[in-house]
Amino acid sequence: MRRLLPLLMLLALAPAWAAHITDRLAVGLYDAPELKGKPQRLLTTGTPLEVLERKGEAVRVRLGDGSSGWVEARYVTEEKPAAAALLEARAEIRRLKERLAASGEGKAAPRPLPSAEQARLGLELGRARARIAELEEKLAELSRLQDAQAELERLRATQAQIRRLLGVSEAEAAGRTPPAGPWRSPWTWLGLIAALAAGAGLGAWWMQQRVRRRFGGLRI
Repeated sequence: MRRLLPLLMLLALAPAWAAHITDRLAVGLYDAPELKGKPQRLLTTGTPLEVLERKGEAVRVRLGDGSSGWVEARYVTEEKPAAAALLEARAEIRRLKERLAASGEGKAAPRPLPSAEQARLGLELGRARARIAELEEKLAELSRLQDAQAELERLRATQAQIRRLLGVSEAEAAGRTPPAGPWRSPWTWLGLIAALAAGAGLGAWWMQQRVRRRFGGLRI
């Protein structure tokens, strides 16, 4: 008995160590180390507690409110459960963000607001870019109109050549009167020539009017 007395005194003087309930929904807190009967209460995951002694597969713990009891030793750990650690980490990140927002640390310096002159120049630059796009579109249209005008000039040259050929026919050159017929009548040829000339003139006028409306009086 005398030999056991010093050991019991050391156990009584040994400091308790802090612990937590592991990742389990709830653990029963019992009156006796046998862990039988109805538990006093249920301890949820992350509940801080103080381990007082260990007996077999049970440990006696003391809670923050001063109450004590026995729980299964395998559900007690010195490390914080993952769920509790995650919550604390998120809370720490939130706290740091609030501090950074309050102190202004970690944020890029705000860009200065543009002056009135810079704003005016920006607007003018935007208008200039829009004008360039408009002019490029008009130049593309002008190129197409110039191609059409060149084709019209070739048609006019062809008509002039036809008129020259019709001006002196083979019958007139031989001194013979061409036989009567709808296509041999001079009035028919004159009407055809007049129609061709009127069509060419109307086409040229229409092309010039389109170019003037498109480019503000520009003549090709």
